[in-house]
Amino acid sequence: MAANRTDKGLGQALRRYYPRAFVMHQDVVFRVNGRGQALPGIQEDKKESKRVANTLRNQPGLVEKVWERILDELEIVGFSKADIEEQQALGDSDDDDYDLDDKLTVIVPSKIELRLDKGLNVARCEKCGLLNYVNHMFKDKGLPTHKSCTKSTRSRYRQAPVFVPSPKDPTEAAKVGCADQISIKTILPQQVNCYYFKQGGFCTHPSGDGQCDTDMEKQHSYMWINPSYPFRGIKIFNNGCPKGLGNIPTQPLISHRGGNIGGGYKYTKTFPNAGLTQRLYTTVAWEGEKHTEDMNRLNNEIEEIKKTWFNGKLVNFEETKFSRITVLDLVYGIKVGGYYDHWLRGPGENNVLGRMLKTQGFVITLTGEIWKEAVKLDGYKSPDDKDPLEDRVYILAHTLEHAIRNHVPIFTGIDENLFGGSYEILPDKKGAKIYLYDNEVGGHGGFATLLNSKASRFVDMINTVRRQTLCPIRKCKRGCKQCLFIRGCGLGNARINRRMLLDSGILQPQQSE
Repeated sequence: MAANRTDKGLGQALRRYYPRAFVMHQDVVFRVNGRGQALPGIQEDKKESKRVANTLRNQPGLVEKVWERILDELEIVGFSKADIEEQQALGDSDDDDYDLDDKLTVIVPSKIELRLDKGLNVARCEKCGLLNYVNHMFKDKGLPTHKSCTKSTRSRYRQAPVFVPSPKDPTEAAKVGCADQISIKTILPQQVNCYYFKQGGFCTHPSGDGQCDTDMEKQHSYMWINPSYPFRGIKIFNNGCPKGLGNIPTQPLISHRGGNIGGGYKYTKTFPNAGLTQRLYTTVAWEGEKHTEDMNRLNNEIEEIKKTWFNGKLVNFEETKFSRITVLDLVYGIKVGGYYDHWLRGPGENNVLGRMLKTQGFVITLTGEIWKEAVKLDGYKSPDDKDPLEDRVYILAHTLEHAIRNHVPIFTGIDENLFGGSYEILPDKKGAKIYLYDNEVGGHGGFATLLNSKASRFVDMINTVRRQTLCPIRKCKRGCKQCLFIRGCGLGNARINRRMLLDSGILQPQQSE
């Protein structure tokens, strides 16, 4: 069953409305789902998708840059890059039939379908505990009231529990690539019926006539026996059989059992909520060539002030500026419970959800000297020990992006969702770039606000960034919500380190306010 229509911005759609995501709408949890599409539940804006495809075709090396970025980030969460690349063998560019779409197809959404998936339409009365199927919705009112509730005339239905997979060993990293096999489970359909009910509406009670009255409002067959135990207290209890049949046993709720996929997992009971799924996403950004007169004016005004923000040895002041920025936002997978999955299935099936955004923002360019500085940061060990030096530069770029982006909403008064960020490691050890931008087409003036009036707000912000990363408590190893963590980070706030940022010397010492 589809949800009532609602209009959301494309940026918000990519943050919240991706295939198989749990979404809260009108106090009801739906899933993004549908049939017959490349990505379930997503109706494509073919015009915009074609525009993105043309950009990928016309910009040499962009596809490979995007592809490599996705593979690197999948490797961070536990996938084997070699295994994924092996799946793409048929899409080798040496093949005469090779097409760019075999490598990567970006689907820009026009409409997103929300459905009450099978099992999510099982609801419980919040007062008497009766569980029932709810196969319809009242417009703008969410789930209906339970009109025949024995405890309250105004009691409403709420969605029943679901079962979420998680690793048996909490210290073990979640295994990957098996979300399809161990996806979130719902209450089994047969459990919403009497002990003697059989599929097809048959009754197997010894004293019955073989036919079941399946009106749940009459049966009161599925009850919340003990509210003190939110999950164990749910039992099948037909104490009001419409046909007057007695001696019907009470049964406990049957839980789903985990298996051995990915090292073993278990199911945890919880109520449906939007946090049960998370997206895997990345952003790739680059600068536009033409600047407006206002941009040139602002860049002239901050030319000298930049030297008070950053270390001139590690930051290229000429290439650190207010600029036009083009961004590719890409959602390429999902985390379900404790497990990851991606949508890169093979040649011609590498569909990812995305958009192309032309906006404005601030670009910070790190020089090649950052590699020499990274060598000195010996105390910081790479999480995977693959390439410690490259990993340090990666962490520095990611941390700097988080440190500034986390404070921009505070100093502009603009919602955090209206800002975005990205970064890239330049080839041949030439340095790195950090992109901070307005998350709307054309820009909304957030970064322009920071840079106006001789960038006094930016100075205050950099001082605050430094103070908070210094943090007198210093109990965290990498960072926390106050200084670095960003809600919705595509890597789950991994690969950041506040102490590494401070020790690198990228930020100049605090200036007087």
